[in-house]
Amino acid sequence: MGSAPVILAIFALSLASFYIAFVLVMRSVRIRRAKAEELAIAARLTYVDGEAALRSSYEEAGALASWEMLMKLPAFIRAFLAASAPWRLEGERDGARVEAFEETRSSGKNSKTVIVVRALYPKPLPFKLRAGREGTLAKIGKALFGLADVEVGDGAFDGAVRVAADDKDVARALFSRQEARTALLALLARFPEATAVSGWVERERTGRMPDAAELEEVLDLLVAAAKAIGT
Repeated sequence: MGSAPVILAIFALSLASFYIAFVLVMRSVRIRRAKAEELAIAARLTYVDGEAALRSSYEEAGALASWEMLMKLPAFIRAFLAASAPWRLEGERDGARVEAFEETRSSGKNSKTVIVVRALYPKPLPFKLRAGREGTLAKIGKALFGLADVEVGDGAFDGAVRVAADDKDVARALFSRQEARTALLALLARFPEATAVSGWVERERTGRMPDAAELEEVLDLLVAAAKAIGT
């Protein structure tokens, strides 16, 4: 009998801690959404959040089956997930489809928030590609997907950009075009963390959201690269 008050107190404390954490998380979500709305206006893009943004994230991950399962959950759970869903910006810029979104990635006990900005090709390239500075993601891509290094015979480009593809001949022909090399080099000179893959050119960064000037600059360079590589 004596332990009942202690158990109740622990339960009440846990509940209060959960509520405080939930309030803080939702406050952070609201603040970041407000900043994203301002960015959308500045970049002339459409701001999306809630269930629409959540669905887009599942579609992009090729996980529509998981989305359909999510839609079968009780309404209050779906409402909670929609309320806490990251924001997205979508639209078109200089003839290319662009998007920017926030994504939380977890690895073990650690998690990080990543801001992704993309310019999509008119249609995906018919082979697997990763072109950018050599880094962990490039090494993982080559290990997981059997991508082979490609050189095009341009010393400045080959020395600055690591191109990996599962079809070396097609990738070499793609980057044999001067406009593709020039646009990608210009992007990487300003944003060395950017990469070109089979469906788009993107720039990811951990942490803070870009300001309007930075978003405009990265979009311009991404679109130029996407149009040069994907056409």
